[in-house]
This record gives sequence, C-alpha cells and structure tokens, in this order.
Amino acid sequence: MQWYQDELLHMAKDVGLRLLPAFNTSSGLPYPRVNLKHGLRSPESRTGTETDTCTACAGTIILEFAALSRFTGDPVFEVKTDNHLLL
Repeated sequence: MQWYQDELLHMAKDVGLRLLPAFNTSSGLPYPRVNLKHGLRSPESRTGTETDTCTACAGTIILEFAALSRFTGDPVFEVKTDNHLLL
C-alpha cells in the first residue's frame, strides 16, 4: 500500500510508551490500569483491586510489547517486559 506511511505503527508506539510506567512494580506484573493522559496515580492513592492484575492480561501485554519492539525496531518494550517472564 503505497499510501500508508506507518501512521498506525507510530500511534501504537505512542500508546506503548504511555503504558511503560505500568511495569514499574515490585511484583513484576504491570498495574492493571494506566490513565493514558496522566499516567499512573501515586501509590498512596491506590487501594486493593486497583493493584490486582489479571495474569492473562499481563501475559497478553508482554506478548504485545514484544511484537511492538520488533515492529518498531525499539527494544525498550521487550526489554521492559523480559524480566517479568522470569516470575
């Protein structure tokens, strides 16, 4: 498709960059919710279920981040999730 200029790939990378802070956890599993405009809320404001992550969802995003790294050529997404596979 000659008219396509990687617009969707650029948007996917932008969303991926916004989701990266979700992996800054002590457990290694990403936070279940990230506000794409404002980022993560402070740890003091989180309670109970807001920190409970579905393991299937976490596994899916790990696979999606690996694919995003390969499509964009930017290893940051796969590197960020690699350590979480060792849990």
